[in-house]
Amino acid sequence: MFTEGTGLTEANYKDEPVVMVKISGATGRVRPVAPEIRGRSDLDPPPSDPSHRFRFLREVHPGMSTRVLGTGLLFFVLSTASHSATAEDSYKIEPLKEAPPEGVASAIKGDLNGQGYRVLKMGKPFAEVWLRKAIPASAKPAGAAGNVQFPILKEGELLGVLRFATEGQDYRDQAIPTGLYTMRYGLQPINGAHLGVSPFRDYALLLPAAKDTTTAPLAKKGLEEKSAEAAGTSHPAVLMLLTAPDSAKAGTSVVRDDAKDTWGAVVPLALAVKGGSAPAPLTVQLIISGAAAP
Repeated sequence: MFTEGTGLTEANYKDEPVVMVKISGATGRVRPVAPEIRGRSDLDPPPSDPSHRFRFLREVHPGMSTRVLGTGLLFFVLSTASHSATAEDSYKIEPLKEAPPEGVASAIKGDLNGQGYRVLKMGKPFAEVWLRKAIPASAKPAGAAGNVQFPILKEGELLGVLRFATEGQDYRDQAIPTGLYTMRYGLQPINGAHLGVSPFRDYALLLPAAKDTTTAPLAKKGLEEKSAEAAGTSHPAVLMLLTAPDSAKAGTSVVRDDAKDTWGAVVPLALAVKGGSAPAPLTVQLIISGAAAP
């Protein structure tokens, strides 16, 4: 059956190739432009073909009206075009008026803020973060130094605690089980295995909270070994750590990078600068969804 009022019949298409498509659960065939209008400009279609270059042959649901099929096609086109807009609502962040949970070592818990942040995925709890009250820093934030964005932080320094309410993933696309983890600052090694992973080397490494009991910085070897236990692999569990984009709102927000297919939670760190009288603010972006390109 062809769309009414087009002036085209099945005879126009009997020798043409067929392309199978599926719209709203119904499979149909799409044929190319009719032979009698080939060679004409797409900008000047003949009166007998008012703007429709393709016609649908319904096979699965022959009783379905052309209006229903047209609606299905329109929905498909519009939903594809608006993917980025609707995706912006996939993750949100909100204040969490809860103290750090049980399972955090007492020495670490005392160094955390009394309230945190909750990241929602499609309206449901995904992850919760409690940040350190004041993170030791060698100086006030002054920008990147080469491929290190936060040269003022010491590798192995405690940043806070994160709890996944559901299974998460790290920047290597490793599955991270539901549970409680400490977050520590780390740098990506400079070797052939990590070439091209990211233009910057800064990460937050996740460690099982039950096995991380001190606020003191951890040595690189122990840091990476304990972090690998969080992923259950031989590689540390890492969340990309970036500077907050200019478009991010002040305070907290969630930002989307369509090009890299990532979501980042923008949160404010407080730095205890050596010799400073008050904490210095540093807003960062913690990548909570999305992984490096393979």
